Amino acid sequence: MEQTDIHKQQKIVFEYSLTKTGTAMVALKTDKQKFTTEISYLRDPLSDLLDGLLNVSPFYHKSLYLSKGPVLPYYTVNWVGETISHDMCLRPGDNGMLDIIIRSFKVSEKKPVKEIVFAETCSYDVFLETVINALTELLHLHGIVGYYDTWAGNSGFPFANFIKLRHYLATGKLYKSRLIKFQETPEKYYGRFCTSLKKDLSFIIQKKQR
Repeated sequence: MEQTDIHKQQKIVFEYSLTKTGTAMVALKTDKQKFTTEISYLRDPLSDLLDGLLNVSPFYHKSLYLSKGPVLPYYTVNWVGETISHDMCLRPGDNGMLDIIIRSFKVSEKKPVKEIVFAETCSYDVFLETVINALTELLHLHGIVGYYDTWAGNSGFPFANFIKLRHYLATGKLYKSRLIKFQETPEKYYGRFCTSLKKDLSFIIQKKQR
């Protein structure tokens, strides 16, 4: 997708790797700041992150829920560590921009004091692209079963939202399911949502977005 000159100049890098069974390392980097933390399988961080990126996206509401504005004013991603945890707030702004604010706090405290350890404003598309590229590398490194086994069998890779978001990066459009209806009576019907398995898999198998 085309970006403005300002968006093209922005540099933000997202990194995500499985360091050992049930543990992942996540990092965000810009020219001026860097954030790194280790997170555990006690939550499902990738599902949480992709849910957040979908719900605050500038395109999601256009086809689904609202006539104006994102579905949510912000979304908080929870990264749980053994001693230190983090909340990453994703807040959509004007002109396709995204505020990213990360706060850290001690797990042991009943009423934790949260400290801002990372704050950045960047293009939503630029941030989404670096996330999708990092997760694409993760998939090609581990494979589907390998990822599941390394992540302690706690949860599988969040393929549905990964495909939706990657399709948006490639086309600028929402990836939609097709509703097939089955008539029960003249007044009632039931149905199922379908997508093309071949097309779904193409977004998983292909390598980096750019």
